[in-house]
Order: sequence, then C-alpha cells, then structure tokens
Amino acid sequence: MLQLYRLGLAQRFRPHVPTGSAPWHYTLDEPGARLVAARQEVDFREFPFKKARIFDVVGSPRLRHRVECNGFFARLALACRRRGWTLAWTGERRAAAEWSLETWGGPIVTPDGIGRVTGGGREVLFFLEYDRGTEHHDRLESKIDRYRRIARMRGRPDALLFVFPGAVREREVRRSLSSPGFMLATAVRHDVLRDPLGPAWLPLRDDRRRTILELPLEPRDKPG
Repeated sequence: MLQLYRLGLAQRFRPHVPTGSAPWHYTLDEPGARLVAARQEVDFREFPFKKARIFDVVGSPRLRHRVECNGFFARLALACRRRGWTLAWTGERRAAAEWSLETWGGPIVTPDGIGRVTGGGREVLFFLEYDRGTEHHDRLESKIDRYRRIARMRGRPDALLFVFPGAVREREVRRSLSSPGFMLATAVRHDVLRDPLGPAWLPLRDDRRRTILELPLEPRDKPG
C-alpha cells in the first residue's frame, strides 16, 4: 500500500482517535481509479469513483464498521483463493442500492454486504450483518422482520449471517432472534477472521457450528 501511495494511485489518512495514533487507512485516488477503469475496459466517466467520497469516508462515524466489514470479506476472498474457490462480493453501498424500494417496489433491506461463495460443488449466497454490539435487541429483531418480507422474493439469499464481537453478545442476541424464513447463522468475530471458511457458523436452533458451505439451506420457494 505504501508503494501505491508513493505512486499516487492511492490516498491515505489517519482517523482521529481519543488516545494514541490510528493506523494509516488507504483509499483509491483518482489515478488509481483511472487505472482500474482501464483494466476493466470501462469509460472513466461511467466508473463509480468520486474524489469527494474520500472525504466522506474520512469523517464518517461508520468508518470502523466499514473497515471491519471489508476486512471480513478480504480475508474470506483470500481463504477462497487459497482453496481454488471463488467469492463474489458486493459492498454495503451497492447492496443497499440493489435491495432498495426503487429496485424492488417492496421493502428495503440494508445488509452490510453480500457474498457468494462457490466451491466444492456447492454455492451459497449470503447477506452479512456485522454487529459491533451497539444495537439493542429490538433493533436487531426489526432487521429480521425486514428480511422476513423478502423470503419469497426472487434473488433473496440462501443465508443471513450475523457476526458478533464476542461469545457473550452472540449468546444474548441468539435468545431473541427468530427465523427470517431462510437460513440464519451466527458467528463470533475472532473465529471468522481467524478462519473465514472454518466451522464458525452456528445455525439458529442448532448446537453444531458449520462452515459456510456446510450450512443446511432451506429450499427456495417460487416467487409469488
């Protein structure tokens, strides 16, 4: 990253923290965005990059949440690559746009990301909810209600995955979670960051943790 910064392809900043120094955070700069657009054979005028968004990221109260979500998907992508599997990943902003009211003419869901893992003769499409322990249980249950409304919609995921900051938080929240109408599984952040493809995911009303590709998925209903 330092080399990309020195080449002018990336920008960097340090977010403000109450004590000590935060690590450098890197974002794509305009020359780097032009290079990516060229590699993808996309006209830069149609490439989804705006330099002003860099400053939005710097001052965003959701910066840490975004960094941790991206860290999860980056580790998952690396683990898939090492096994010869594939991961297609959609970030929070695009995921929200894809499942917006304007797109579907129905309820809005705002996952923290969408992933599609393919490997070992199986494929799992999942929505990610990355919890940092700041939301009340009622707020989490309201999220489940919104996912429940898309259970029969075309394109809905195979699974809804929650990541919690620790085992205590996971146990407490699981007591109040209910099924959205398709697979729901939870995990602890330390476990999924250490081994994203390991047996870290605990389905609702189950006592055995499984890998993403081992989750017992429910059959998709035909759209009504």
